[in-house]
Amino acid sequence: MPLMDELQRVQALVDGLARRERRLLVGELTARAALVGAVTLVGAAAASWWSLAPPLAAAGLVVGSGVALWLAVGWPWLARWGPAASPRRQARLLEDRDPELRGRLMTVVDRVDGPLGAESPVLLARLARKALVAAARHAPEAVHPGEAVRAQGVGAGVAWLVAVGLLLAGPGGLPGVWGFWRGHDDALHAGRSDDAAEVVASARVGDLTLRYVYPAYTQLEPYEVVNSTGEVHGPPGTQVEVVARSAEAVESASLVAYDEPALDAEVREERSIAASFVIQPRAGTYRLELRAGGEVRSTQAFPIVVEPDLAPEVTLGTQDGPLEIAVDEPLLLRWAANDDYGLDRVELEVDGQPTGAALSRPRSRLTHAEDVVQRRPLDLGLAPGRTYELVVAAWDNDTVSGSKVGRSSTVRVTVLDEDGAARLTDDKRLELLDLLVALLATHLEDTYPPGRMAGDFARWGETLASRYQPLASFVDQFRGRRGLAPEWAEVEGALEDGSTLIRFTQVSFVPGVVKAAHAGSVAAVDTLRLRAIESTEAAVLQVDGLIGNRAVREISEAAEELAVRAHDLRRFAEAADLGWLSLELAELASDARRLDELASRLKDGGLSDLVEARSAEAQALIEEAGRAVAERDVAEARTLSERVAFRLEELADGIREDMERRRERSDSMKGKQRDLIAQLEDLERRQQELAAEVAAARQEADQGYREQVRSLWERVQAQARTVGTTLQAYRDAMPEPRAHGDGVFNAREIVADTQDRADAAVTAAEALDLSALRGHVIDTEQAWRQYEERMLLLGSRFERLGLPAGAPLTRVTTAIRELQDLVEQLRRKDAAGDPAVRAQVRQAVDRQEQLSQEMSSAAGDARRLAQEMTVTPRELEPALKGATERMEGAVRELRRGDGMQAQGSQEAAAQHVRQIIESIKQAGRSAAQQQEEMEGGGSGEEGGDAQSGPGEGDEQQPQPMQLPEPEEFRTPEEYRAMLLRGMEGDVPEEYRALKRRYYEELVHQ
Repeated sequence: MPLMDELQRVQALVDGLARRERRLLVGELTARAALVGAVTLVGAAAASWWSLAPPLAAAGLVVGSGVALWLAVGWPWLARWGPAASPRRQARLLEDRDPELRGRLMTVVDRVDGPLGAESPVLLARLARKALVAAARHAPEAVHPGEAVRAQGVGAGVAWLVAVGLLLAGPGGLPGVWGFWRGHDDALHAGRSDDAAEVVASARVGDLTLRYVYPAYTQLEPYEVVNSTGEVHGPPGTQVEVVARSAEAVESASLVAYDEPALDAEVREERSIAASFVIQPRAGTYRLELRAGGEVRSTQAFPIVVEPDLAPEVTLGTQDGPLEIAVDEPLLLRWAANDDYGLDRVELEVDGQPTGAALSRPRSRLTHAEDVVQRRPLDLGLAPGRTYELVVAAWDNDTVSGSKVGRSSTVRVTVLDEDGAARLTDDKRLELLDLLVALLATHLEDTYPPGRMAGDFARWGETLASRYQPLASFVDQFRGRRGLAPEWAEVEGALEDGSTLIRFTQVSFVPGVVKAAHAGSVAAVDTLRLRAIESTEAAVLQVDGLIGNRAVREISEAAEELAVRAHDLRRFAEAADLGWLSLELAELASDARRLDELASRLKDGGLSDLVEARSAEAQALIEEAGRAVAERDVAEARTLSERVAFRLEELADGIREDMERRRERSDSMKGKQRDLIAQLEDLERRQQELAAEVAAARQEADQGYREQVRSLWERVQAQARTVGTTLQAYRDAMPEPRAHGDGVFNAREIVADTQDRADAAVTAAEALDLSALRGHVIDTEQAWRQYEERMLLLGSRFERLGLPAGAPLTRVTTAIRELQDLVEQLRRKDAAGDPAVRAQVRQAVDRQEQLSQEMSSAAGDARRLAQEMTVTPRELEPALKGATERMEGAVRELRRGDGMQAQGSQEAAAQHVRQIIESIKQAGRSAAQQQEEMEGGGSGEEGGDAQSGPGEGDEQQPQPMQLPEPEEFRTPEEYRAMLLRGMEGDVPEEYRALKRRYYEELVHQ
């Protein structure tokens, strides 16, 4: 809890004790005043019974009661009221009851406004917490008991009963005493002679009419009550016009309200009286005073009941737990505000402060308002990754008592990134790391290849799917409306590569078929498996790096705090304040142990060794200094404390230097990334320009040739789309599978794979990329041939499964063959193009060779950079290989004068260069996230563009990977044990040599 929260709780504690002591003092003094009043009443009655001179009796009563009130009330008030508010007095009284506080509460009370000088805020906060825990054991009633006040109150009550009894039982009773003090001695004498006489009766009025004129802000019409009982009800500021009829004629009249000076009243026709007064915020009474025949008679007192203008009532839609919302997503919280007389404004408060424009500001009287908070956290200045408290506050339009505010319940809002997904907490990161290590362990311990038969690979693929299922289920919990947060990039890449591997096994191999697996398919599985292993390892490294860098940041923060505490330690040692010194040493020992725990989470041996060594030295010195303090050896304690402070400052300096080196390495790596990206972007631009020049040269062919080529391309594009629609129609006619891995499932997967390849052919045709088009058409034909072979293997079972045969099969085969024929015609037409155009195209060979050479050099730089980066760029090697090969192919095609194929190769090469750039940028973003964890935010994302999530406007949540049913989940500890065993199994040597050291370190953790 923050320091100021702790200090405010201490302040509230002593304030509560002060208020109770003052309340008890008020009760005690009130009881004493009541006792003096009872004695004064008896004295007044005695003066009338003994017929003392009224002036002399009055003087005696005034002097006597005044002296008694001063001694009983005035002097105690002056002597005790002020000290009761002293926080130190309350703290001392509480510490007197609990020796365990040992001056802690007094120390904190003296520092409720914050630490004095260079004192440690952390130490003061912990001292406040300990004082609060001890003080919680003592109720305010125990510190300031109320028995004395109750006893004095009972005594005052008994005194009043006795005084009233004597007054009523005395000579002449109450009338006699009253007449004596008003100068009517005859009444007293009559009372003494037991000859009863009536006192002057109270004035009587009737036909009371009350007219209420309400304050202007209420906009209420005046209201009249005829034949009223005289009781007044209304909000403060209301003018009450009173009209009454006297039982007797009167000469003049006045109205007295709240015992304030009388207000003039109008007398009409001798008996009708009219007056008015204004209702104040407090309750009271009013009466009419009538004058007739030299006498003033008063009516009974009529009550004034205040109907307060209460603060508005506000409600705000909420839900259980904090509301999580993306920074660019509207809050959409419904609010409603109600007030008796009208609302002035409604505002949104964030963490207690008004934020943004008013939600509502009515121009006319409005007692009810409701709407929806549609503002985005971005508009309110709220930062992603933080939790805020939102409240809707409404002010009323009371211009008499002042505008009052009502607030809704608090809604806690956690602001997420723009992708709508929260970053992982430390616990979730550890859980994710366990899942990734478990997955990687199963890859490494796996017996591969699983067999020689196609069925062996099919079963292995289903088992592989069950291994990915725990990770896929975990990741699906964090998918936001735009996918996953940026830190998930490597994990999602591992899932994608795993899904590709699984799907390939489901498409290429038939379960239960006793036939040797096709060599080409096995080679593809080998490549996909290694890629899945490498991407899983990249995800492990990314998550592990985030965890490790978070530990580095926490160590840095803890070390800086220890350095500050070291300064406090020196000051206490120089002041020879053994009490504070003992407490400071105990806190330092606790913080040093926490630093050891943080160091144990580091993978960096250098920093971990530094922290552990310096921390161990400091803890040993702290123990020695603690013993010296306990033995009251001031000199030794001072010397050892100085050494402790020196060790802690030395540790902080070492960590600062390590952090600076890390920043320098990170900045150097970012610079290399920027330079390489700039080089690749220039290469991409020049390749696109050269492709555009080749395209322009091809346009110079004669009109007839251009028309023939254009017509062929249109036919190719149309036929490619026909292949896609025919495959879709065939797939729609297939039955739904009963389970993963059955014949229908695998058949549908093969057709879906064929359709994907056909879609790629459509894309290449629309891009006029002849080289890519030929490759995709070949892939489509091979995938469909594989399906036809599957049909032959299943034999009659093919039809029993309900799979379409006959005409549907023939239509797809025919469509694919027609597309192949058209592509071949297009190739031949390009090869037999205009000689002049071919000669012009050949002129670009030298420039293309230059680009190819630069690409080879850039590929070497990219590979070296990838080895230095903390996160390996995904798909970098395939992109490098594709760019290099397509540029070399463009050189060959340009030399032959094949402009069409050369243009396609050049455009494809540019796309591969773009993939290289994006791969490096993504790795840079992942590295920047690790750096951000170490820096504590604000590190930026140099080395990558600002876009860190899925594309703008993509509001569809990605679908989770479809996997077979998972097998029984094994614990991370079992997987770690398997991991080392897997290193000894059939694993490619080149991979094992690179990974052994890292995974051995993981297992030993």
